[in-house]
Amino acid sequence: MSNGAAKILVSLLMPACALLAQTVEGTAVDATSGQGLYGVTVTLSAGRGGDSETAVETTTDAQGEFRFENVKAGTCRIWYRLDGFLPSADNAAGNREFRVVSGSGPIRLRAELTPLGKISGRVLDLQKAPMGGAMVEIGPSQANPANGGRRRQAGTTDRTGRFSFGDLPPGAYTLSARAPVTLKPPPAPEDGQRLQWAPTFYPGVLRREEATPILVWPGAEVPDEDIKLIAAPARRIRGVVIDERGEPAPGITVELYEIDRGGTPTAHSVSAKDGSFEIPAVTDGEWRLMVHSVYGGGTLCAFRRVQVTGRDLENVQLQLATPFTVKGSVSFDVPDGSSREAPRGIVTMGDIENNGAGGFGPLDNTGSFSIPDLTPGTYAVHILIYSTTSFPFYLDSIRLGERDALTGPVEVVSGALPLRILYKADGGTLRGSVEECASSTVLLTPRDARLRRPEISRKTTCDQNGRYEIPGVRPGDYYALALESDDSALTGTDLDQSLIGQAVEVTVRAGVASHADLRVIARPGS
Repeated sequence: MSNGAAKILVSLLMPACALLAQTVEGTAVDATSGQGLYGVTVTLSAGRGGDSETAVETTTDAQGEFRFENVKAGTCRIWYRLDGFLPSADNAAGNREFRVVSGSGPIRLRAELTPLGKISGRVLDLQKAPMGGAMVEIGPSQANPANGGRRRQAGTTDRTGRFSFGDLPPGAYTLSARAPVTLKPPPAPEDGQRLQWAPTFYPGVLRREEATPILVWPGAEVPDEDIKLIAAPARRIRGVVIDERGEPAPGITVELYEIDRGGTPTAHSVSAKDGSFEIPAVTDGEWRLMVHSVYGGGTLCAFRRVQVTGRDLENVQLQLATPFTVKGSVSFDVPDGSSREAPRGIVTMGDIENNGAGGFGPLDNTGSFSIPDLTPGTYAVHILIYSTTSFPFYLDSIRLGERDALTGPVEVVSGALPLRILYKADGGTLRGSVEECASSTVLLTPRDARLRRPEISRKTTCDQNGRYEIPGVRPGDYYALALESDDSALTGTDLDQSLIGQAVEVTVRAGVASHADLRVIARPGS
């Protein structure tokens, strides 16, 4: 069974081709115990990809059994949902389509639902006393990035310093904590060096990469994971806010945020008459300075990523700019020249010099979008398509005016140029077999590192005979790999040389099926 978060396996208990019927029935069980689960919501929908308008639901009985009668002939898909268990994902093995043919015997299914886990503990001060009101955050470990529905959670410790995070899919997690904003810093040591409470990672380190990952197994409760907060030397950040003409801007609120955190700012300062500002108590690390203020009759913004290392940071300049909107469209180039209505989706623009500060815009029913509140910077453009039906297109190009925004970031200084995103339908197909595939993930990623982005790299799993097929691939040169377990976080951007050296090189041509047989590769450290 896969170690990934989406371990919902549905298998036909009789030969697939021989058991096509008007009745669909089955059992939903706990993947860790094999016991039937009561009250699972089971949704059956018809059509390729599943059509929400044709969906019908039922719930399992005390033995975990469910049954759908009088299912119309055609292609169907099924989902499972129960509080405290990992919901089935669109790409999970359990959601593979199956066909129903009138007049045959019942189709029998079995679903194994993965129970969610829990982590709890305390936040302690320098004397190991519990710290109430501390802010705690949990997220996927850098060693095993976000996948399988694992998302960041945040909370505050109670009066006894305790925290608890539930509904955690299996995986590796990183815990971090910081003292309440109102808490006074610890007393200065004999050398007079000012101290400041620092953001601290489990079990008591300053750097995220040094944090000890916490493993959560299916349905497990991991208690007593205490974080001892660190008091670090306090630094100052000093700088000046200037307006669009280069003149000092007084009365501007400058907010300080931790990198990788949103929400409430850690500290703030208001610029003086000469535009100067000072944030007096910052620990070493990476920070983001932000301004979003009404000034001179309009709204102005500024963003700046800064690094504090071993001493005060001086002469930081924040240049105010008027936010603008970038508009654009997504279009589809199909062979017969016919038009296609855009599916639902979202386009994002992240300023790479300011830790992804930027914006996003959803597609409307014509494929148009608008991304507001941007300021001059260098942006990476990404698009995510939400499609409940077959999507036989590949991302061909992203252009800002005449400039290429697909193979790298692009400088944006105003909203004057449109952003055009083009999809094409003449993609190739890669198919083949994987020796001893089991639950492995097949990854197809471009050899050109500039194109290794989630919209172009493709992933799939093997069927019960160890074969795979990836249709609608962008023509080009690729690495094909079969990786053990459910590497659902892998997008190709994080391939190291050891994996590339074991990959199969393949060229995919427009409208042509290519073939590559693979062997499973063990990821380093797995």
